Amino acid sequence: MNQVERFRAVMEFKPIDRLPLFEFAGWWDKTLERWYKEGLPSHLTEAGEIREYLGLDCYRMLWINPRYSGHWPETTREERQKGIVKNIDEYRRLREIIYKDTNIDRPMVEGLAKKQRSGEMVVWLSLDGFFLVSEGSSRCRIASVSLL
Repeated sequence: MNQVERFRAVMEFKPIDRLPLFEFAGWWDKTLERWYKEGLPSHLTEAGEIREYLGLDCYRMLWINPRYSGHWPETTREERQKGIVKNIDEYRRLREIIYKDTNIDRPMVEGLAKKQRSGEMVVWLSLDGFFLVSEGSSRCRIASVSLL
């Protein structure tokens, strides 16, 4: 099995040849300092490059963060609970401030997609959701979408 086939099988609860070798948590700066002293090549600074060097399965997670970049129209709590978009024109007006340019490096993403298609690398996107949070609430939601 290649890495993509293995990852898909795990996600679908199917038989696998071995467990994926993923390190989801980043490394502490002190850990990296020690590894560099112990021989980790200093030009390896990106987490994916370090995982590959260590022989872990290759994966990349890319974050897309559409962020609010303007001012919301004045509304009452009751209006917010009903929703602030009532027609396509209101949506188009708010779309300008809801979804700004994410500055994704298209050539880099295309290179990752090529590696995923060949089975060399698992790639997925994590999309920060855009949610209107009620007053007094600190809830946040994040959706992850695999490009498999």
